[in-house]
Amino acid sequence: MDFNMIWLAIVAILLMGILMATNSLRRVLTFITRGASGGFAIWGINFALDYFGLGFATPGINPLTIAIAAFLGLPGIITIYGLNYLL
Repeated sequence: MDFNMIWLAIVAILLMGILMATNSLRRVLTFITRGASGGFAIWGINFALDYFGLGFATPGINPLTIAIAAFLGLPGIITIYGLNYLL
């Protein structure tokens, strides 16, 4: 077997590993960004509802609500408020 082929295989494997690590890092950073945005959106909606006197329907900001907002986005935030109103 030629040494050039071995080096080519090693470089290809390293390149694939770097691409996979970069993609995973990007996903983690996207999740963190969406969680922070979702938490800020929940805070803003709670603030607006309290201003208009509808503070009884405001869910708290906790790791579960931030995770739901990070995974589902806007539909998750709407679901949080819907469940909080119904329950």
